[in-house]
Amino acid sequence: MQTNNFASLLQHLNLSQQSGTLIVSRQGEAWQARLHLRNGKWLDCSLLSGRNGRMLLDGEQVVYWLSQKGTLEWQLVDQQSHDRSNQEQDNQQEHFVKPPASVKSNVRLIPRRLTPTLSQKHAREVRHIFHLIDGKRSLEDVARLLHKPYEEVVRIAQMLVAEGIVTINHD
Repeated sequence: MQTNNFASLLQHLNLSQQSGTLIVSRQGEAWQARLHLRNGKWLDCSLLSGRNGRMLLDGEQVVYWLSQKGTLEWQLVDQQSHDRSNQEQDNQQEHFVKPPASVKSNVRLIPRRLTPTLSQKHAREVRHIFHLIDGKRSLEDVARLLHKPYEEVVRIAQMLVAEGIVTINHD
């Protein structure tokens, strides 16, 4: 099925007290979102890369991101039949986790471009971040160079990962 308004879809599922796993995708894009519902309320959700199964976003970030995407394809599957395949897939996933800004870590997230250019359809701030991605600078370096909060740069980088434009490596 398709929807042009993700928020309306969630409202409909809530009013009809649906339970199961809502699987959402968009034709031509390499990602899949999964929202686990019980009685119309989402319990957890994740956005996974269609290329390598990595978690790109989770929680409310997924809901917000999906609400910005326009036309989406979706299906609601029975929780019990879907659990077995989810468990197998979850065992193979590498999770892309955003470290809290307040916690200093020795792990550096290094984005690398998968495409040489970015279309003009992307917002200016997205293009600025994309142009600083060179496979050597960390997300922290990009945030510092643009005088932007780290969390904002991570959010945009995650969006670019979800679109298959960049990948993130751990240093």
